[in-house]
Amino acid sequence: NRRWTFADVPTRAIRRQFAQFLAVNAVGLTLNQLIVYFGSRLLHYHLDLSFKTAANLSLLGATAIVVFWNFFANKHWTFKA
Repeated sequence: NRRWTFADVPTRAIRRQFAQFLAVNAVGLTLNQLIVYFGSRLLHYHLDLSFKTAANLSLLGATAIVVFWNFFANKHWTFKA
């Protein structure tokens, strides 16, 4: 991401950026797991969908949300100019 997605910010230490990158991705993983866990149960029990369908819809929603989270958090915190 430092080289391809975002412009290289030479004034910032690479170790600090790496730690921030890991933190952003750890939050993204946590968000993903929470959305899938609660979303699949909500869809399965309250909308009476099969568990497989509910899990797949939750995965789709979690992916969409976390992609944007990771991009914007990295853009505005990890790799900001």
